[in-house]
Amino acid sequence: MWRYPLRPIKRKKKRGQTIGGRSVEILGNHSLLVQKAGWRAHDKIIFQEQPYNFFRHAGSGGRSIYINRHPGQLPLKDVLAINTLCDQREGYHNQLVKRGMVTSLSHHFSGRPFRLYEIGPGEYPIAPYFNKGALNSYIGIDPDIVARKRISEKGYLTHDWNTITPNKAPRPRETPSVAVSVYALHFLANSTLPNRVQSLIGEHGLFVANLYKTPAEKKTSSTQAYLHELFKYEGMPHRIISDPTIRSNQFWVVGNNEDVKQVHRYAATLKNTLHQGCR
Repeated sequence: MWRYPLRPIKRKKKRGQTIGGRSVEILGNHSLLVQKAGWRAHDKIIFQEQPYNFFRHAGSGGRSIYINRHPGQLPLKDVLAINTLCDQREGYHNQLVKRGMVTSLSHHFSGRPFRLYEIGPGEYPIAPYFNKGALNSYIGIDPDIVARKRISEKGYLTHDWNTITPNKAPRPRETPSVAVSVYALHFLANSTLPNRVQSLIGEHGLFVANLYKTPAEKKTSSTQAYLHELFKYEGMPHRIISDPTIRSNQFWVVGNNEDVKQVHRYAATLKNTLHQGCR
């Protein structure tokens, strides 16, 4: 099976800005929060002689998150710490991505009921964006136990992503299933993803997600190449659609080989939605 091309960061003469301890909060073993890094944060920094790559900004105040591993290889502690910071408010880009998915899925199913699973909803699930008449039900999947408790208190069913297997997937047979993931695909990019997605969507469902492209990803496209090989190896047809509004965003539409035409139909609907500004 194709392996992720994880390689140590090559040290160049220009190694990045070296920062001290007062401006840094250690989030986990592989992640940092840099105070007042500014909106033009360095792509790479050095902390305690270790190189870290810029991941994303963390709310207001010019704070930035840096990591020294690929997002899909981060331990749970780092992922939860990063998500806690990013979930302090629902960003504008998050809203745009959700509206694009909701509008295109509503057009695709034309009012027909379907079962929706959201992988990693955090504090702001996508379900409220849907018209109730077009949505059969919602199941959130998130590794954060605390977040799952808060989500369940709002009336949503929750499941642990790590327990999703072909024999334990909560997928109904009577309605199509759609799994969505908003700004979480970079954390899910590992070898278990295809089988878990297949367990959720079944033979005629869809997986719709957006890939956040960090500065490092824009240069190498390593995550894109890895995901392509993962889905290709499992025989899962997929389409990649660039976001015309958010340059750091890329949509993925994935299905099963039993229904290749549906992948292309929905991908065309999503692309038209994005380019017509219907979100």
